[in-house]
Amino acid sequence: MNVVIRDTTRHQAFGRAGAVEFAGYTIHASAFDAGQLDRLVHRALDEGVRLTATEQPGVYLAKRPGSPATYRTTRTGCTCPAGQRGRPCKHRALVALHLAVTRPRAP
Repeated sequence: MNVVIRDTTRHQAFGRAGAVEFAGYTIHASAFDAGQLDRLVHRALDEGVRLTATEQPGVYLAKRPGSPATYRTTRTGCTCPAGQRGRPCKHRALVALHLAVTRPRAP
C-alpha cells in the first residue's frame, strides 16, 4: 500500500497546528509532525498492527499479529513503552488516521 501524508501549511495558517492531509482527509494529530506521522503510520501498516474498538468511544486496542502485547490506545495516549514515555507512537498514529477516515467529511 502506498500511503502519502503531506504537511498542509494552509491548515496551520488557520490556527489548526498539527493538522496534516492524507488522501483528502485532514488528520488532527498535534503530537506529530507530518514526517513522524508518515513514518509511524507506514511502520504500523508494515507490521500489520490492527485496531479493535472498545466499548468506550475513541478507545482502541492495538495489537500486532504474533505479538503477545496489546496496547490501549487513543488519539492522545497509549500504554505502549513509547506512549508511557510521552512519545508519539505508531499506535496513536494509526488511531489518528482511523478517526480521520471514518468520520464523515464536511460538505
